[in-house]
Amino acid sequence: MLEPTLKLRAQRCLERAKSQPINQVVLGSTSQLISPSRAKRFADDPGVDWGKILNGYNYVDALNGKGAFAGSTPLTLASRYGMSQVFQGARVIRLAVRFTF
Repeated sequence: MLEPTLKLRAQRCLERAKSQPINQVVLGSTSQLISPSRAKRFADDPGVDWGKILNGYNYVDALNGKGAFAGSTPLTLASRYGMSQVFQGARVIRLAVRFTF
């Protein structure tokens, strides 16, 4: 006796392909740091004004070298900042037909 079997499996058929993780790194290079400078006070002083960093600051001004960070060099921003890195997998439909004897 011939017995046909039909299987259908569908995944994500009604969903839109949406972006998953978003690029949250603002700076274009990992070697760039937001570090406002001040006059050195002793021999091994790094010359960083920690008061500006630890007391809260406007990060847009820090990146652009304006406001409290005036005089510092503007930093290069990442071209893909705020854009998605990967997208959700595609829609999948699997159809299987089996004949059993």
